[in-house]
Amino acid sequence: MLAGFEMALWDAVGKAAGQPVYRLLGGAVRDEVDYFGFVQGDTTEELVEDARDLAAAGHEVIYLKVGRGDEADVRNTAAVREAIGARRLRVDPNCAWSVPDAIRMIRALEPYGIDWVEQPTTLLSVTALRQVREAVHVPVAADQAVHTPADVYDVVRQRAADAVVLSPHEAGGLLAFRKAAAIAEAGGVPVCLHGQSVSGITDAAQHHLGLSTPNLTDGNQIMHQLLAEDLVDSPDLTPQRGKLGLPEAPGFGVELDRDAVARAAERYRREGRP
Repeated sequence: MLAGFEMALWDAVGKAAGQPVYRLLGGAVRDEVDYFGFVQGDTTEELVEDARDLAAAGHEVIYLKVGRGDEADVRNTAAVREAIGARRLRVDPNCAWSVPDAIRMIRALEPYGIDWVEQPTTLLSVTALRQVREAVHVPVAADQAVHTPADVYDVVRQRAADAVVLSPHEAGGLLAFRKAAAIAEAGGVPVCLHGQSVSGITDAAQHHLGLSTPNLTDGNQIMHQLLAEDLVDSPDLTPQRGKLGLPEAPGFGVELDRDAVARAAERYRREGRP
């Protein structure tokens, strides 16, 4: 909630100053941010079809959920790797594995050229991540175990991850995100924007962070397109060839679809969800 209020204030200040927020954060350090292609589907065939479409659309980093069972994970990973060719493939079991299971499964998936495995073990233990990282040859990214700047410090201190996946919502706002990213940078660790089931408002805000964060990696996460209906009328946040460029509109440049907001509010009153 705090991050949402802070985003609104950054947007208001940017609009009052007539400047995009990334300039208020110190300026852009890149002209565009690279975003992943998030594979959707229940069956291997569906995953392969979507992965092929994402690769054809220009995404250089393809992201696959695993943790569906050992045989399914190996089968799906092998099939998606074949479908996307040489593009980078990241897998995410969402904390599904114990330390021994993570080591075993990562070794099983390693032949398919995994770019990194995201949060293979419980979110409650940075030490578990370190134990896995020390035992495998595939890079490990911390996600659910890392929210605050203090969490990032713990990851860096323990050498528990090769990258950290961060969100301003989890960190406590844009400034807290920047602090966490700076701690990671001091330890030589890149950061990746964390996608959640949020609207284009958050994705627009995170894009400004991505433009202004020096140690940002590629394949950043964006997920507003997975919603049944977004709340944003503009800008168009659809990556082109996997990338979004420099916006010039003040604030976050977001214009709301007021009708969509009203429909979401009504769904929340009726169903308890937006």
